[in-house]
Amino acid sequence: MWIESDDYIGLDRRSGVKRLRLRERRRVTPEEREFSLAALMRQLRAAAMDLRDARKRRRFKLRLAATIIQARMSGNGPAAIELQRLDTTIAEADLGEPRSAAVIDRFLGNVANMIEN
Repeated sequence: MWIESDDYIGLDRRSGVKRLRLRERRRVTPEEREFSLAALMRQLRAAAMDLRDARKRRRFKLRLAATIIQARMSGNGPAAIELQRLDTTIAEADLGEPRSAAVIDRFLGNVANMIEN
């Protein structure tokens, strides 16, 4: 199961016995499932549309970190490098201003093009 909270974005790592239901058709448990980098990029772009308050900016940064990790795990080095560049760029900027939204969108557009090709 995918968890999104104020301090964590990722797979549910709570302990406990995980059992599949009878006649379960899934062959892979949720912990083993890989998330699509393209889907994470769409979620990241949607999260980048509204970064006016501190809570949304913190969630965006967590989502960005999770996307960087997934890009590395999926072997997409150029996308991971571009996302890391975005991370360092927004660390130095004020995310609430409109100019930063254009910069973020440019970076995410570059990564989306890398993933498509």
